[in-house]
Parts: sequence; C-alpha cells; structure tokens
Amino acid sequence: SAKIVLNDDGIELVINDDLTFNSKLVGFYNAYNLLGAISLALSIGISEDTIQKGLDNYQNIFGRTDIFEKNDRTFFVQLIKNTAGANQCIKQFDDEKYSALAIFMNDNSADGKDISWIYDVNFEYFKDFQKEIVIGGTRAKEVALRLKHAGLKEEKMYISENIAQSYSFAMRNTQKKQSLFG
Repeated sequence: SAKIVLNDDGIELVINDDLTFNSKLVGFYNAYNLLGAISLALSIGISEDTIQKGLDNYQNIFGRTDIFEKNDRTFFVQLIKNTAGANQCIKQFDDEKYSALAIFMNDNSADGKDISWIYDVNFEYFKDFQKEIVIGGTRAKEVALRLKHAGLKEEKMYISENIAQSYSFAMRNTQKKQSLFG
C-alpha cells in the first residue's frame, strides 16, 4: 500500500507504512511515476538511501510540472498534451491559492495539430473562478471558445495568440506574493 501526500514543496510517499520517500516533483502523475520507479528500484535491490539520493538530485525539465519564483511571484507550470494530463493538472488547482490562471496552447509540429481533445477536458471545474484567465498561443481562440462552453466568462479572459504578450500580461496581473497556475 502507498500513501501519497501532495504539497507545495513536492510529494511525500509512504510505502507499506514504513518506507518514506520525498521528491521535489509535484502532481498526481509524478506521484504515480515515482511509485512505479521506487517499486522497481526496491525490487532489484537498490537501497532506500540510494533511491532518496536519486530523488534529491533529480532536476525536472522546465515546464513539465515546474514551480518557479520570479519578481516575487510564484508560477506553477504544467505541460499538458492530452485529456488525462489536463484533468490531472486541474485536480491540483486551488482557486484560493492562485491569483490568475494561464492556458497556453500551440499546434506546432512538436505539439500536435489535433486539439479536439480539449473538449474532453474538465474545464467546467473553473466555471466559478472569478479571477483573470490568460489564454495564449496559436490556438488561443479555440481554447477560449472551449472555456466559454464550460461556462467561464469571456470578460475575465485575456486572449492573445502571441505567447510573449500573454506571458507579460500574466506577469503584470499576478500580484506580488501571489501565484499563477498555468
């Protein structure tokens, strides 16, 4: 059995009530990935200390579930490429904690051209979010339309296909000592 504790500083995993591992990673799917990797490592005889040292030294790839500070603001960044990943990220959202929400979507070759999956994402979760929603990227208009279908108010949306402009807007509208989820 495993107990998963997610917090702002990362993930704590308690396995079989007696083994505890901590990681700087965040997010449900990272917890699942860690459980799999730790289970494999233990099954082939890697020590608990060696596993924890590996977790302590792991550096995440920027944008793939990352938390960073800039100009006295906290940014929580998630890379989402499908419905399952988007819904996992949405489960982590706490509107009391974040002063703004940002969604950037591109359709470059590396990103994938088909974005029809956004209609299967539970964006309805955000329908009561009263703060700013920043939407950017080459498919910003399609994302805005999807959010309108989910019940979000268009007057709360900043929409720009220019990611740099969207990012700058998000920076300006995230208050000092506040957090942006995107």
